[in-house]
Amino acid sequence: MPRTREQLEKIKQQKRQQILQAALELFARQGFHATSVEQIARHAGISKGLIYNYFTGKQELLVAIIDSIFAEMDRAFPEVDPQSLSPENLENYILASMQAFELDLQLLRLYFMLYMQPDVETIIKPMVQQYLDKILEFLTPYYHIRGIENPRPIVLGLIAALDGLSLHYILLGYPEFKDILKILIKKFVYV
Repeated sequence: MPRTREQLEKIKQQKRQQILQAALELFARQGFHATSVEQIARHAGISKGLIYNYFTGKQELLVAIIDSIFAEMDRAFPEVDPQSLSPENLENYILASMQAFELDLQLLRLYFMLYMQPDVETIIKPMVQQYLDKILEFLTPYYHIRGIENPRPIVLGLIAALDGLSLHYILLGYPEFKDILKILIKKFVYV
């Protein structure tokens, strides 16, 4: 019996994810430039030609990986107007975004390893900057309402603190992770 359109779409999405996962693992382990499309195909268990049905090349794969990481982080964004963002909403957003990474430690580890490679900086840096700008735009009204005239340093400090906590968590596996997160929330949310 022929497959339905929905079944074919599901298979297509599974293959795409399989390719992205293989690329992420190899880029993080070997480096972006040292990884070939052929190696990605072999690691994913598919033909090299099939990769080109989904992606034009390695750079598009890298962009898709970073986009998927940011999409995962976006799922934690509260569905509220930034002007009416409450401390509880912001706290829940931080907890949800950190929990997503805590649950997928491999993804977090691979992301940091990939991000630290100088040869991918020119590709990733504009994407990261665009995402930071989005967070700044979202959180700026929250701090303005609380009487902080220049909230940019606070928002960037919050992001840096969460990034640092994440990095230490993957490197050192702090058992106090949740306690440290509570301290950060108290310092940055309830100002």
